[in-house]
Amino acid sequence: MKQRILAIAILIGSLSPVLAKPSQPDPPSDTFQMKPVVIIGFKSKKAERKFWKDYKRVERVYPLARKAQYYMYALEKNSEGLSASEKKKMMKDAEEQIKNYLTPKLKEMSTLDGILLVKLLDRQTQKTGYSLVKDFRNGLVAWTYHKIGLVFGQNIKDRWDPRGEDKHMEKVVRYYEMSHGIS
Repeated sequence: MKQRILAIAILIGSLSPVLAKPSQPDPPSDTFQMKPVVIIGFKSKKAERKFWKDYKRVERVYPLARKAQYYMYALEKNSEGLSASEKKKMMKDAEEQIKNYLTPKLKEMSTLDGILLVKLLDRQTQKTGYSLVKDFRNGLVAWTYHKIGLVFGQNIKDRWDPRGEDKHMEKVVRYYEMSHGIS
């Protein structure tokens, strides 16, 4: 039934330019832009449940990754032209602010949410979790976190791979961005 409705909607949408009367275009003041529409199809109920489960996970984690992206760019911009000691002090203050903001939220997250957060941080900032820790703390702390993560089966050096391992999650994230008007 759903497939028939979808097929009819696509057919009507594709025929509308053919059925429309040719006329003069309206003046620019009468035009408006529509938001893009996404039609999602699923191969099975299992695939649909997986998509919406992952969507809920992205809904919980994505805002934190965006906030981290904002902090990273603000820190980079504000640290230009500072001496090494001033930069270190600024990074320490920023780390404390981020820690105060994120600690309660991180405690509520599941392990899979944490993995997704590290991957989304890479997607948003183009820096792995390892390099972020190395920038904020130092190489020894980053190495220690990396080794502890490996013991528990996690790798903070993993990159976001939108064409490979993370292809499904990339689709979910793009759907989330489109449905929330994020570019």
